[in-house]
Amino acid sequence: MESQQPNSARVTVAALVIVLFVMPLLYVLSFGPVVGLTLRGYLPEQPVRAIYYPIRILHDKAGPPIADLLEKYVEIFEP
Repeated sequence: MESQQPNSARVTVAALVIVLFVMPLLYVLSFGPVVGLTLRGYLPEQPVRAIYYPIRILHDKAGPPIADLLEKYVEIFEP
């Protein structure tokens, strides 16, 4: 049973890393491609606006460096 504890601790740490770091990173990185697909008409605009509302708030409130970075990222995926 003792050999199982380090394994379960590793699994717990891996799960925490995924939830706390990887998932938010994927959320932000998916913003550009999703906007590109929306602008091409493949995705409906309203659900996309709702899902990515936190990024829109970040864009509006964070100031020029973050806003410019987000805009340049989205431009990569524009039609």
